[in-house]
Amino acid sequence: MHIDNLRREELGLVRRYASNPWSPSLSTWCLARSNPLYQNRFKLLTCSIPMLLIPDSRQNKYDSIDDSGWFGVPEEPSAATKERALNAVRDQYESSLKTMKPSLASLQPIHEALQLCRQRNITAVLVLMPEGPYFRSLYHPVAWARVRPLLEEAGRPWKVPVIDARDWFPDESAFIDSHHQYPEAAAKYSQRLARELLSLPAIARYRKASSTTGESE
Repeated sequence: MHIDNLRREELGLVRRYASNPWSPSLSTWCLARSNPLYQNRFKLLTCSIPMLLIPDSRQNKYDSIDDSGWFGVPEEPSAATKERALNAVRDQYESSLKTMKPSLASLQPIHEALQLCRQRNITAVLVLMPEGPYFRSLYHPVAWARVRPLLEEAGRPWKVPVIDARDWFPDESAFIDSHHQYPEAAAKYSQRLARELLSLPAIARYRKASSTTGESE
């Protein structure tokens, strides 16, 4: 997390969900905010003298984001690129996924988000995003068996359904790194998710009410 992007009043909110209740510290935040040149050195070098940085340190990977927020990935990466991506996924996620201990307490941020949605009359749905076989294998099977029931229990007070899209793509051909999809797969996912959403009773009631009152959907 780039803590210099946080406002002072947001530090307490982040600490509520951090493993270390004193992280990020106020002193670290003050240092980051008071020394923006150092904090943003890689961004500045990427824009001015990118040859001074190794490719992995350059911070221009999101330059191709379009107006909708879509950030495409290469259509056909080499086998070596895909292998590096999977190795990076393993290094980043395997340890935490093998040892995670899901509980209702760990879902408190979701509970609070759903409560806020109810207060603001926002229809919410919990979605488990698509994952490839490799990424799914990183979870401890006993821990994962608790995730779906816990999500359903977290959503029950607010009558929020759970859509489980984890296995919508049966092999790795849809993913660059077993959890980020290629554009074609992402389009298929979006279309199927739209159908799933439109079939939900809460959405169907809203569409019926909108058509009755003449509101645009």
